[in-house]
Amino acid sequence: MNLKEIWERIKKFYNEKFKPLTLNQKILWISLIFGAIVAISVLTYINSIPHYVVLVSNLSESNAGDIANELNKLGIPYQAGKNGTIYIPESQNVYDVRMKLATAGLLGPTAGVQGYSLLTNNSLSSLGMTSFDRQVQYQIALAGELEGSIDMLQEIEYSKVFLSLPKYTYYVPGQEEKPTASVLVVLKPNMQLSQDQILGIANLVAGAVGDMALSDVKIVDQYSNVLSNEIDLSQNAMVATS
Repeated sequence: MNLKEIWERIKKFYNEKFKPLTLNQKILWISLIFGAIVAISVLTYINSIPHYVVLVSNLSESNAGDIANELNKLGIPYQAGKNGTIYIPESQNVYDVRMKLATAGLLGPTAGVQGYSLLTNNSLSSLGMTSFDRQVQYQIALAGELEGSIDMLQEIEYSKVFLSLPKYTYYVPGQEEKPTASVLVVLKPNMQLSQDQILGIANLVAGAVGDMALSDVKIVDQYSNVLSNEIDLSQNAMVATS
């Protein structure tokens, strides 16, 4: 439909539908059209504003600065908030970005970034729940966030994270019992993880749990190969075993 045809349709509508209306009816029509235009404009503007989500929180000032620099290198916009929180646009894949940061050694014990949070207050509900219920809910939610990031590695079909946390770690970090984690990665056919990726997984998991050392994270594949034995986790070092 060209402009001439559009103009002819407008003229026809005006002469046949709009012109015969009374003054009050014309005012009503104009008000409705104007209101619709305003509503569409407002909705368009609101939708154009990027919605930011939590990437990671509870960071130190220096850690947040290092992560911000890496996000700049990756071309990912971000906002810094209170309590060491970094936000990125919802359009970015938060799981993928977390895995990239961990693989780059910017999250976890290797970078001295421990006890950061991947969860928001909206992720957990405490209404009518006991302390034990909250602990279980916290572990399930955290494991789900970790699995979401680990699954972003293209070599992985899917993963399962099993956390063993001291009782009430959600409330009081640092109990006598040591927190541990086991990670099962199901690799795609003919795929294998690099040592940096294995260390990145260990860093991501250990860093999200207070007082968990890299050596407390066991990573195995579907063939029962202990992948975490392929790297040196003893001193939080990014050194591969020979």
